[in-house]
Amino acid sequence: MSYRTMKRLLGETNFELKSLVLFGLGLTILATITFALYWWQTSGLVNEGNRQAARQLIPPIILARHWKWDQPEEMKQEFSRTIEKMTEDMLPADLVDFKYDLFSPDPSTATSPNDRPIDSNGYEAARDLKRMLRENPGEPLEIVREVEDEEAADQSEYQFYAGIVAKQSCIDCHKSLEKGADLQVGDLIGVAKISMPLDRARASIHRVFAFVISAELVKVCAGDPGHLPDRPIRH
Repeated sequence: MSYRTMKRLLGETNFELKSLVLFGLGLTILATITFALYWWQTSGLVNEGNRQAARQLIPPIILARHWKWDQPEEMKQEFSRTIEKMTEDMLPADLVDFKYDLFSPDPSTATSPNDRPIDSNGYEAARDLKRMLRENPGEPLEIVREVEDEEAADQSEYQFYAGIVAKQSCIDCHKSLEKGADLQVGDLIGVAKISMPLDRARASIHRVFAFVISAELVKVCAGDPGHLPDRPIRH
């Protein structure tokens, strides 16, 4: 935009001040839009990263549960402790805060305490996953919840629930059990829950936000209005 055009739009009175205000306003709007775009994209990437980390833990969790179940009754208790300790020791350093649970999709009718969730959120998740499978059978059976505890921040959790759908290998294994006789491919056979501290799940977002805010503040503060007129306007 030419100097004369700006003068006609803004008027000659206090032209330098008006130009500086307009420049600062435009720079601030640009910084706000940039921050919003960074927030939108980064939040999606971090959330998907947390989902992927949780998904990768589900197969070994299922394997460990079956491994413990397949042991003789007199060895199950000691063997379970060994497997749990082995699983904990083999986790990568960045996943040590993750906790897991595996329970029945019908926890209200489960006879064993090991097949029931530890809180009401698990019961609600099981009901929601069954509804999702019934209404949208082709969609991923996943639920993410951020449970915040205002009284104890360290108890706040990122919770990832995934429905385990029966495959043919599941049918081949469970058909020998009385409760698995009617099991069919595509049925909801279990629910896996992966949880970690909420601060851990949000840490990456907070780091990126701190960087972006700092960069945008530097951009606004370091804006160079040197191209604007540096002498009074003659009337």
